[in-house]
Amino acid sequence: MPTDHFPGNRPHKQRNRWPLISVCILGIMIAGAWYTFTPQGALDKLDAVGYSVCHRIPSHSFSVNGRALPLCARCSGMYLGALLGLFTQYVQGKRQGGFSRPWLIALCLLSSLFVIDGFNSFLGILIGTAPLYPPQNWIRLFTGWSVGLLIAALIYPIFSQTVWQTWDPKAVLDRKTPTLILLSASLLLLTGMFSGLAGFLYPLAILSVVGVIFVLTLIYTVIMLMLFKQENRYNNLIELAPFLLGGLVLTMAQIGLFDLARYLLTETWSGLPL
Repeated sequence: MPTDHFPGNRPHKQRNRWPLISVCILGIMIAGAWYTFTPQGALDKLDAVGYSVCHRIPSHSFSVNGRALPLCARCSGMYLGALLGLFTQYVQGKRQGGFSRPWLIALCLLSSLFVIDGFNSFLGILIGTAPLYPPQNWIRLFTGWSVGLLIAALIYPIFSQTVWQTWDPKAVLDRKTPTLILLSASLLLLTGMFSGLAGFLYPLAILSVVGVIFVLTLIYTVIMLMLFKQENRYNNLIELAPFLLGGLVLTMAQIGLFDLARYLLTETWSGLPL
């Protein structure tokens, strides 16, 4: 299958800079409003991002000195896994857009444990006892990680197929080197989370929040490219910058709106009470 099989090889045309400038201004306004109205302090800002996508129940989260991390154990694993998976694929195959069937099958099977564990944990909250087994944060972390890797294995090929003028139909994760890198890095980061050491947990907490923003930005970027019929027109990330920035603006808008809605409902920035 040729690498230039997608329509086009259409030349990317230079566009008026005013749309980009407008997106920048809008982004600054949204980010400024979010920064102003969320709790102050660096860790509080991380918590505010987690607040928009995660229940943040303290007992379901890893903690450092009694302070729960911005995301619960399951969400931490999911967004860390997604971030690592996307980064590994980008470094090892910048224009590869194929889906790895063995990886997808394996991750789908592992992700089924995510559903089972989540249901078991939910019943534990609902009826006071988990019917299958006592929920543990390490299980939440591992099952969340599996879903994160599955998200990365799906999003990266879709991004490549949507963005680039020419892309390689081979799958990055069908090669041994990126697979070994991804598995080794996963083992290292999971061990760091299990250790409970602040030296590991705080950097991983920051990376998990970065994962939230990064995943949502890529999704919104792909959606905008399809809505504006701008697929397969780009040769590098600089050309794509206006849409990436637009994706980031939409991401911050979603985080801000979800924060606002949740705060109006609960009137607290803390995690959901059990």
